[in-house]
Formats: sequence, structure tokens, C-alpha cells
Amino acid sequence: MKNRIIIFIIFLLSLPCALHAQWGVKVGTGLSSMDFGKFKPVVSMQVGGTVEAQLSRKWFLIPELLLVYNGSDQKDDGWSIRDGQLRFLSLELPVNLSFRPKLSATTNLLVEGGVYFRYALWGHQKIHYYDSSFDEDGSTFDSFDRYDHGIQLGFGLQVRKYYGLLLFQTETVFGDGARVYHRAIRLNFGYRF
Repeated sequence: MKNRIIIFIIFLLSLPCALHAQWGVKVGTGLSSMDFGKFKPVVSMQVGGTVEAQLSRKWFLIPELLLVYNGSDQKDDGWSIRDGQLRFLSLELPVNLSFRPKLSATTNLLVEGGVYFRYALWGHQKIHYYDSSFDEDGSTFDSFDRYDHGIQLGFGLQVRKYYGLLLFQTETVFGDGARVYHRAIRLNFGYRF
């Protein structure tokens, strides 16, 4: 409940900025994993909208709302788990601070960092054990929380109203009791209206 209140407060604080804001759309793909050591990364996808509020000539505040499909594949641990897969469909609310120095009259460098809040709408896991009587096929929410949040940092270029951004994201709370973090590397493309 406390986390939902924080998300709602950030959303309310972002509304006054939307009055003088530039709207945009964003799509992307990347690699997502629960932990790049214990799990194999899988291709993730995201799509959504952005709102940009200009704070100064080079600084912008950017709240976004994204629909994200991500997950990871479980590696063979050699004694218990043969393989498995975890998939999530989530709503994500990133809030970034962007620094945009000009490189030319139509090109800007993008340096973005911020926080994200994610709530999983749907999840599925399938795990195959060496002893097949323990195989699991069901909801990921039996093992992982629906809610997570973390930090992200990205670098990119903007040419006129189009931009590309390479972003690294890491969870700041554990995904489950086994101390597993969600991490992602994303390549996003967007258009600002």
C-alpha cells in the first residue's frame, strides 16, 4: 500500500508539468533477466507514452507510462532444475531527469537517469526439474512479487524530434526471498510531438 501511495504522489506532482509539456511515444526492445548470473536473459519489449516538462534550457523531467513484456529463462543448475522460463506483462512508470547538451543545430546528446516503478499485470512460469514429478506450470506470483522498483541510466542521441536511447535498469528491491534482482538493457526509439 505504501508503494502505491508513492506512485500516486509522483503522478500528482508530474501533472502541473504536463500543462507546458511535450508529449511523445516510445517503443523499444532489449534483454531482460532476473539476474544475469543465475538466469539467461530473454528479449523484452516495451511501448508507451511520455510527457516532457522543460526545467531549463538543457534539463527536462520525463514521466512515462509503458507496457512492458519481460522475463528470463532459468539455467540448468546441474542437480535440481533442468530449465525454466519466467514471463511478465507489466505497467511501468519511469520518472527520469534528462540532460541534453546540443551537439549541432538539430542534434542533442541525451543523458537520462531516474527511478521506475513496475506493477506486473500477468505472469507465467514453467520450471522443469530433473525429477519431473516436481515440474511447475503456473503463475509467477507464487515465487515473485507483482511490484518492484529500481533505478535506470541511459545515453543516446536526439535528431530533431526523433531519438534513440540505450538504457540500463536494475531493481533496488529483491524479486523474491532468494535475493534475485530484475535487470534489463534496453534500446528505445521515440518521437516527440
